[in-house]
Amino acid sequence: MKKITVFLPQNKEQILSCYPFLQEITNLYPDGEIHLLILEELKKYLLFFEKNFFIHTYNLEDYNVAGLYKYIYNLKRVNNIDIYIDLVGTLASATIGIFVKANQRIGLDKGMARFLYNQRIQISTHMSSERIYLNLLRKWNNKSDENFFISRECKDVNPFEGPLVQNRLISQEFTKGYFLCLIDSLGDIKSELYQDGNEREDTTEEHFWRSFFESFTDQRFVVFSEKIDDELSDFLKSLNSRNDYFHQRGHNLEDLSALLDYSSAVLTDSSFYSSVGIYFQKPVFLLRAKNLELPLSYYIKNRPFVVKVDGERYEVTLGKTKRSLSSINQVVDLVHEVLKI
Repeated sequence: MKKITVFLPQNKEQILSCYPFLQEITNLYPDGEIHLLILEELKKYLLFFEKNFFIHTYNLEDYNVAGLYKYIYNLKRVNNIDIYIDLVGTLASATIGIFVKANQRIGLDKGMARFLYNQRIQISTHMSSERIYLNLLRKWNNKSDENFFISRECKDVNPFEGPLVQNRLISQEFTKGYFLCLIDSLGDIKSELYQDGNEREDTTEEHFWRSFFESFTDQRFVVFSEKIDDELSDFLKSLNSRNDYFHQRGHNLEDLSALLDYSSAVLTDSSFYSSVGIYFQKPVFLLRAKNLELPLSYYIKNRPFVVKVDGERYEVTLGKTKRSLSSINQVVDLVHEVLKI
């Protein structure tokens, strides 16, 4: 049985981009003992990938040679490793291969860190992160970059017996199907008043989402936010009563995984959560996104419906197909058309 340690990247988009790599390494070493080293604040993003790993977390203040030496010294099980793979490529991350006494220390053939690897892999850094990580592993194993798609297996769930109701995450009427909303731009809503005591007008973002939500009728929306956000709850309460809205304040991303399993579709302005939704094999509508670079895009088969706003026009893109719409109502009609509701 091989003992393998992998030092994972240091932002959530790149953690998501590691999923094809993690899938491949479990295929290569089905009986291996695989240890993942990851920043404490990023550990939750591994919850979307349901595999058995030994996960060890470190704090950012320990991310230096001395701090990581002490950290590894206290991890008794991460020692005498057969294979160490560094996906970060700094001197600090490269030294871990020496600290864990790895027989094979693998990393990209670039920068000063390469001198600490005994197996250096040459890969074009012009590729996306997910391709770099997977090709690092495949080139080391002399495998080609053949077609490869990744997705989370759909769960056959009974909405009235599942964890959402049992844990009272949402009420029973919402388990009949809902839109899951992951909207970053609504996370900073403020309920301030003008000096004359009148409530302020909606921002441009709020106006868009208010118009979007209120163009639906008899639909259910679950809005997930990772932080405590009374302003967002107040915003949802201010919307018209033709729809049902539920604000789920997530304590961890296990809640979000469950919500994704039960949802009919995902509405988001985040390229990160767009890729998460597609990974869960859900229809995704990416609206008003500031960044259209999708993590995992090379290894996920489907694509989101991307809605760009240009003044009073809405440009909808799916792959190479584009449609120009003139109103928010037409955008909502498109959602109905795609989902057949």
